[in-house]
Amino acid sequence: QASQKLVHELRDKYIPNAGFPENTQVYLGGAPAQGVDLLESILKSFPWIVLLALAIAYIVLLRAFRSLILPLKAILLDLVSIAAAYGSLVLVFRFGVGSSILGTYQLDQIEAWVLIFLFAVLFGLSMDYEVFIVSRMREARNRGATNTEAIIEGLTHTGGVVTAAAIILVGALGGLVIGHFAGLQQLGVGLAFGILIDATIIRGLLLPSAMVLLGRWNWWLPKPVAKLVRTKASPLEEREARL
Repeated sequence: QASQKLVHELRDKYIPNAGFPENTQVYLGGAPAQGVDLLESILKSFPWIVLLALAIAYIVLLRAFRSLILPLKAILLDLVSIAAAYGSLVLVFRFGVGSSILGTYQLDQIEAWVLIFLFAVLFGLSMDYEVFIVSRMREARNRGATNTEAIIEGLTHTGGVVTAAAIILVGALGGLVIGHFAGLQQLGVGLAFGILIDATIIRGLLLPSAMVLLGRWNWWLPKPVAKLVRTKASPLEEREARL
């Protein structure tokens, strides 16, 4: 914060009042000034990039799953895994939780580019896992399976593959953590925690639990929306009997 304050004071106060001739262009450089410019650029563009990515993902999944609810659930679960990854960075690097075991630095700040990179990679990987699992559920549903049967079949055929892929990725990303560059350490820890949490708690627990609670609403796509995205409608079926 002190560096950011100094940059703003130099640009807004000292340089304009330094007595340079009119129309003289003065540039303030160095790492602090670059950091301030980067943060300002991120704050302006990153929220719009996130909204655009979420909107595109929703439309694509709406057509693929033929459901109004499942794409929204997928996006919310993806955001949960990304938030967990961000939280792990703060715990490890800001408060030093497990830093002695991992051999990471303890810093007062998280690199801004790491947060952007984490969002992009984790959102893509999480959505891949979601599509992989729910697609099998949709196939089972199309064959006449009940909501519960479709969930069981989807997890049975894809759960092991998703978990194995996550373990391999976590092991590969461990190489970033043992390096001596703080930004890469943060990237490795964030990706490893995010992928591990997404493949276990998110996909193994929250995803099927949410789909069980939603029941028949999982597979509902009204005709007007289906016509708009040029796919087959999925009417709201009768409530399944509870055993």
